[in-house]
Amino acid sequence: MQQSLGRKSGLHCSWENVITHEPKSQGLNFQSSVHNIVQKPEDHPAYHIEWGMFWERRYQELLCEGKDPDSYDFKPEWISYWNNRMKELSMFQVCFFKSIILAFLEMDFIVF
Repeated sequence: MQQSLGRKSGLHCSWENVITHEPKSQGLNFQSSVHNIVQKPEDHPAYHIEWGMFWERRYQELLCEGKDPDSYDFKPEWISYWNNRMKELSMFQVCFFKSIILAFLEMDFIVF
């Protein structure tokens, strides 16, 4: 079964090829990568940068509040912050790749 994708003439591919193409074998399986990062958050490419920015911001806030940042336990706040931030980063990544695909296919929108 052939389906036309976008307004580009001659850009056709079978639905089966789209579904069974090789992205999983190339390590591009989004669900798998999200699962791995949830299991080991420090493997996320932005983890250490985000931690540094979070720590610096909270450190300054604690100083302003008159608390001792050197004895403060950042971990509970960091876990909550990182979980929310990771969701934001993942949604940004999905939207980014979706816009690239739509631009490639010269489509204004896509319905899933």
